[in-house]
Amino acid sequence: MIIVYLCQKYFKNILWVLKSDNMKKIKHLSIKLVFLFSAIFLIALSLFSYFKTEGLVDSSNWVNHTNLVKLELVSTFSQLKDAESNQRGFTISDDSIFYHDFDTAKKKLKLHFSKLDSLVQDNETELRNLKVFKILTNKKIADLTNSMNDNPFQKSSLKRNMESKQQMEEVRNQAVMMINEESRLRDDRTQLLNKETFITPFITFLLLLSSVIILIATYFRIMHDLKISEKVEVEKEELNRALEETNELLKRDE
Repeated sequence: MIIVYLCQKYFKNILWVLKSDNMKKIKHLSIKLVFLFSAIFLIALSLFSYFKTEGLVDSSNWVNHTNLVKLELVSTFSQLKDAESNQRGFTISDDSIFYHDFDTAKKKLKLHFSKLDSLVQDNETELRNLKVFKILTNKKIADLTNSMNDNPFQKSSLKRNMESKQQMEEVRNQAVMMINEESRLRDDRTQLLNKETFITPFITFLLLLSSVIILIATYFRIMHDLKISEKVEVEKEELNRALEETNELLKRDE
């Protein structure tokens, strides 16, 4: 009976040790999974924060882009008015300085249109509007140039003055339409920028807070598992001693 009892206790102790080893492996796996989950979550948070920041920068760039287009449209039309003023000055005084300033204004207009071309390449509607604006402006410049090269009688023709005024009005209307369209785009993009400006820092704060919480939770989980692991090690040592004692008793009974 004693031998049977000792054998049962011996095998129970062996099973307990094996169970303890399995628990240890499970705890190690659990720690690894916690680390892996934390790393994946932090990487996801970082990527999400990065793309939100990129969206904020992109929205800001679009607002600046719209303001640049609007400013360039105003500058282009202002340059056309300078050309018209120089044409009138030359018509009245025949002073060559007005002719020189007129020629300079034409060159500056080309630079303005070149810049506008590069700014509106991404928008088909803006490209179409700019094409019309350029055609009307070139038509007006050609008329001013012809007027400066005509004889004095033709320069002062009432019909020509009315046609010139009509051409300038067409250019102005096209410029105003384009400026209003840019103002609408700017308002829409500014609204989006304001939304991104509010949401992005808020989400970033939540992400940082979540990261801190996860790190703290991971730390306490690891510490908890380590304590359990230490406890299991102590129990394992005790069981080993018990097994040794059981072996001694079995040998004595034999």
